[in-house]
Amino acid sequence: MIDRDVVLAKLATIEQCLARIHTVTGGDADRIVLEREQIVSSAVAAPMPRMCGFRTIAVHDYQQIARPIVKAIVRDHLADLDHFGNAIRDLIAK
Repeated sequence: MIDRDVVLAKLATIEQCLARIHTVTGGDADRIVLEREQIVSSAVAAPMPRMCGFRTIAVHDYQQIARPIVKAIVRDHLADLDHFGNAIRDLIAK
């Protein structure tokens, strides 16, 4: 049986996070704080929502992940993580 209080607490946390995201991004789901604050370029920021979505699915096991998707990410998108890492390293080095 699901503990109703636990579910309500989780929902409250999600609502707080959504309110904060809306406040910070102005409701523009494609805009992330790092880009807006010019910490990373638009080119680096563009794939981040998809990366975060995949991470959420993988970490929380919301759905089964197909091997072809993982292979495509490894083959075609690992450079996105390198670009992000380099942008953060450049920021720290300033």
